[in-house]
Amino acid sequence: MKLYDWQTRFAPRILRRGEDYYASGAVDSPRWDGTTISATVHGTENYTVEIDIDGGRVDDMYCSCPYAEEDNCKHMAAVLFAASADSFPGDARERVPLKDAVEALPERDAKELLLKFARKYADIAEQITLKSAGHVTDAQIQAWEKQIAALTKKYTSRDGYIEYREARSYVRDLKALLREKVPLLLECGMPWEAFELTCRVLSEATDADMDDSDGGVGSLYYTCTEHWHNILSRMSREEQHKVFDWLQANYRRHAVANDIFDEFLFGASGEAAFTEPEFLRRKLELLDAQIAKASADSFVMENCVSWRLDIMKQLSMDAGEIERYTWDHYRVRSVRKRLVQEAVEENRPGDAIKILLDSKKIDAKSGGLVNEYSEKLIELYRKLNRTEELRAELMSQLGDTQQRDLRYVELLKEITPPEEWPELRERLLSMNTLSWVWGRILEMDGLYERLLRYATTGKSMEFVDRFADTLSKKYPDEIREFYVGSLREAMKSATQKNYHELVKRLKRMGRLPGGADAAKDIAQEWRATYPRRRSLLQELKNQGF
Repeated sequence: MKLYDWQTRFAPRILRRGEDYYASGAVDSPRWDGTTISATVHGTENYTVEIDIDGGRVDDMYCSCPYAEEDNCKHMAAVLFAASADSFPGDARERVPLKDAVEALPERDAKELLLKFARKYADIAEQITLKSAGHVTDAQIQAWEKQIAALTKKYTSRDGYIEYREARSYVRDLKALLREKVPLLLECGMPWEAFELTCRVLSEATDADMDDSDGGVGSLYYTCTEHWHNILSRMSREEQHKVFDWLQANYRRHAVANDIFDEFLFGASGEAAFTEPEFLRRKLELLDAQIAKASADSFVMENCVSWRLDIMKQLSMDAGEIERYTWDHYRVRSVRKRLVQEAVEENRPGDAIKILLDSKKIDAKSGGLVNEYSEKLIELYRKLNRTEELRAELMSQLGDTQQRDLRYVELLKEITPPEEWPELRERLLSMNTLSWVWGRILEMDGLYERLLRYATTGKSMEFVDRFADTLSKKYPDEIREFYVGSLREAMKSATQKNYHELVKRLKRMGRLPGGADAAKDIAQEWRATYPRRRSLLQELKNQGF
C-alpha cells in the first residue's frame, strides 16, 4: 500500500521501536477495508490498532495501549510499517479470488508449487523444514551458528578488529538475521529457541573486538529486548522463568546493556516485562542483590531503591513496611525526591520544605543538586507567602549559583521594600555569581550612565550589542564612537572568517541614531585601506555598502 508522510507523526525513538516491533513479527492479521487499516499488535499485552486512511495519508489513529492516550505510539508505527510493506494484503476484495484459488488447488499441485518455491527461496525451505520437524534440529542450530560466525568473519580485518564503518554494517546484518529468524521460530511455535537465538547473537557481538563508538551493540541489545516482549507473550510460564534466570545471571555484566536491561525490567508502566506478582517478587530479590553491592550515593543505589519502592506498592505490601523501608533509605536522593513529590501532591508543603532543607545539607557538596533543592524551596515559599524565608532562600540561590537571567533578582526586588532595594542591589552587584547579568540589573533599574561606563570600558562589541538599543537613545554619540573605534581596531587583525560578522555589525551600527553616515565612512575607509581583501569587499557589497 502506498502511504505518504506518515513517519513525521512519530518521535524518532518511537518510530525506531515501531519498526523493531514490525520486524519481530508483532503485527498480527493486518486488515484493510478500503478506509481503515486494523491489526492486533503483540507486546506486553495484545493491543488493538485502527488507522483511518484518506487519499494515501493517515487521517486518524487509535491504539488501546495507555501511551496512545497522550501521543502516537510504537504499536501504531508498527502497523504502518506493515501496511507500507510489499507483502501487505491490500484491499480485502482483491484477496478473495487468490484465497479461493489456493483453496481450489489440488493437494498434489500445491505441493509441487511449494517444492518449486522452496528450491528457489532458502527462507521458504527453512520454514518447511522447521514446521515439518516441529522443532529446531541440531543441524539447523549449527547452520545458524555458522551464519552468525560468518558475519563476524566477514567484517573482521586481518588484525582481528572490526573497524567503525564495518561495525555499523555488522550490527545491521545481525539485526536483519534476527528479523528473519525470530518471526519464523515464533510462527513455528518455538519461542524458547527464538530467545536462545537472540542470546547467541548478543554473545557474538559483545565478544567481538570492534570500534563500537556508534553504539551499535547497544542498539542490538535494544532490538533484542523488543523481540523479547513478543517472545515472552508466546512462552509458557516455565519458559518465562528460564528467561528471567538468564536476565538475572547477565544483569549488569555488560555496561552497554545496563540502561537497556533496566528499561526492559523496570521501565515505565505498560512497558516493563515480567509484571506478574511472582516475577515482581523475583525482581525484589534482584534489586536487593544490587543494593547490597552499590555505594550509598551511586546512581545504581538511587535507581534500585526507587524501583524497589515501586514494586512494593505494586505488590500491595504492608504500608508500614513500605514506610520503614523508605525512611531506612532517607539519605538516598531518589527517596527524598519521592517524599517531596508525595508531600506536594498531598498538600503537605511543610513536610516538603523540611525534606528539601535536609537535602541541602545532605548533598551540600553537589552544587547542581543544592541548586535544584533551592529552586523548589523558592517555589514553595512563594506559594505560601513566607516572605522572610523566601528572601533568605533567594539570597542563598543568587550567592551560590551562577545566574543567567533576572528571574530571581526581579522576584527579590518585588518582595523588598523600595527604600531597602538600593543597598541590596549594590550587594548583588558585588557577587561573582551575577557577573553575567550585572549590566541587565543596571538596565532594569534605569542606571543608564553607569551602564554606559560599564559597557564601554574594556567590554567587547558583543556585550555592547545587548544594550545598544537602550543606550543609543540616551547616549547616541558615545555608543556610535564606541562602535567606530572598536570596528576599526578589529579590522586591523581580522582574517577572512571575521569579515562577515564585522560587516554585519557595521550594518547594525548604521541603524543606530546618527550611525548611517559613520557606517558609510568606515566602509569607504576599509575599501581604501584593504583593496586586496577581496572577501571583505564582497561582504561590503553584499550588505549594501
